[in-house]
Amino acid sequence: MTPRELDAIEEAVSRAGVTAMVGHQLRHHPVVDAVRRNLKSLGALYHLDLEWSLLIKGHTGRCWESYRLGGFFMELGCHMTDLARFLFGSIQSVSGRTVRLNPKRITEDHTVCLLQFETAATGTIVVGANHRTKRQGLITGRVLGEKGRIDFTVYPYGRAFNRASLTLDGGESVFVPDTTVRELKVRKPPSRVKTYPGFFDVYHREVRAFLKAIRTGESPPCTLADGRSAIEVILAVYHEQGKATRRRNFVNRPRQYRSDAESHPLLKR
Repeated sequence: MTPRELDAIEEAVSRAGVTAMVGHQLRHHPVVDAVRRNLKSLGALYHLDLEWSLLIKGHTGRCWESYRLGGFFMELGCHMTDLARFLFGSIQSVSGRTVRLNPKRITEDHTVCLLQFETAATGTIVVGANHRTKRQGLITGRVLGEKGRIDFTVYPYGRAFNRASLTLDGGESVFVPDTTVRELKVRKPPSRVKTYPGFFDVYHREVRAFLKAIRTGESPPCTLADGRSAIEVILAVYHEQGKATRRRNFVNRPRQYRSDAESHPLLKR
């Protein structure tokens, strides 16, 4: 949750000489596989949009009652940030704003984040708990390149809506459409976990990748450095929000704050 905790984890792993892998399961999703396989069709990439939205009407449970869980953007945004890095590479700079639309919640419930990658490409991440997309919890993505675009959706709670399409533009006139659109082939193996049927076999793939890294000594597909980068983006957005508003983004500071203050820079005036 904090740089200090990340330092402690990295030191412990290094001292023990063991293999460590961070569990960002979207790296193993069949839709993400299809998107990555077809990125070269777009030529130079210049923009990425990611959104993960749900409609949660309550203010209890999840991260609404405990600062230690980090906030809604920490909970879901870390997966979106890691996916952005997985598709577009290292992130150079970050800006963002968080909003607490439900006043009964103690942490933010809507966040918009703007990214600039080292390649100079840009990106946006939207994470919210106040509106539905086509399905509750649907992840939507869009990749833009000089030759076209890829649109994709990932739906954890069902096998439907896990899809991706490639649109290529061959036209020379601005106002005359001359595009080809095709559905990308998405592998849909049997779902191994009943809770998340739309994740198919991602958790088993994740475990196999971890075991392979242990056996071979190779670097795992999601390293501690990758995990740290995702968390640093979240903390950067929290920190910028605090500087911009000069106020706390919470209802009441808890009587007993159980985490390092770095976890929520918004708590600082």
